[in-house]
This record gives sequence, structure tokens and C-alpha cells, in this order.
Amino acid sequence: MHNYGIRALLRNLWAVMAHDKMPVWMSIVGLLVGVIFTYKVAPYVNAQFETAKMQSTYILDTLKSLNAETSGLFAEIGKINRFNAEKQKIKPEDIEPALQIISKLHWRVVEYRVVFHGEDAKNTINSYVSALSKVRESIEYARTEKNSSDLSESVKIWTEQSAALIQMIVRNSKISVSSSS
Repeated sequence: MHNYGIRALLRNLWAVMAHDKMPVWMSIVGLLVGVIFTYKVAPYVNAQFETAKMQSTYILDTLKSLNAETSGLFAEIGKINRFNAEKQKIKPEDIEPALQIISKLHWRVVEYRVVFHGEDAKNTINSYVSALSKVRESIEYARTEKNSSDLSESVKIWTEQSAALIQMIVRNSKISVSSSS
């Protein structure tokens, strides 16, 4: 008997839809469904898309800026290493560009602490800051001492922490990136 009710409903619905006449109540229900979708569902779906778009843009801009600053710091460290290799005196203005980039990277970390949450993010950011601070100390030490081995070691550790930071950013953004490490 229950099956008969569904069949009758479908038969009546087909009869209405197949003809050019539609009951007024069905028109009103259709209109209400359209209004609800337009004013309730569509804005919610649009907001979700806009949020995802903003997050993607932020992450891509963050990774692009981080890459540019990191590349710039590597270039400046290369200059400092050349000064040391050639036994030239390193003046304060020779290390100033590297120190400025390190300051920018430290400020970027302040932003990361606000944006990325959780114990993993906190530990990764703290390790990165520690490694970056060690690079700063090593640069200043390389200026007064003609020894770049400490700088090379600190750069190696900082590079590893930079990779971990990028992986953390990618993990938190839910972007799929394959890692070759």
C-alpha cells in the first residue's frame, strides 16, 4: 500500500509536468525554493569559495615572498663567504644587506605565529627562528673572525629549518605538494 502511494504521487507529478498546466501551489513552492536558494544557500557557497580563494592567494604570496627573501639571503651569504675566502676585510656595510633580510624574515615569523596554530606549527616556527638567529650571529662572527665554517654550518641548519617551515605552511594550507626529502 505504501508503494502504491509513491507510484500515485509520481504519476500525478508526471501528469502535471507533462502538460502545460501547473497548479498554483506548485508554482508558489517552486518560487519559495528559488528564493531560499538565492538568499540563503548561494551566498554561503559563494563565501566558501571566496574564503578558499583568499587562503590560496595568501599561501601562494607567502611562499613567493619567503622564497625571494631566502634567495636574497643566500646571495648575501655567498658574498660574505667570498670575502672570507679571499681573506678580505668585511666591513659593516658588507653584511648590512644580509642583516636586513634576516630582519624581514624575523618579521615574517611574527605573522606566521598569528596565522598558523597548533603545537607542530609552533615547534617548526621556533626551530626556524632559532636557526635564523644563529645565521645572524654567524654572519656577525664571520665579520670579525676570518672563519666561515660556523656560518656554513648555521646556514645548513637554517636551510633544513626553512624546508620544514615551507612544509608546515603547505600542510596547513591543504595544498598537495610532493616532497623529495
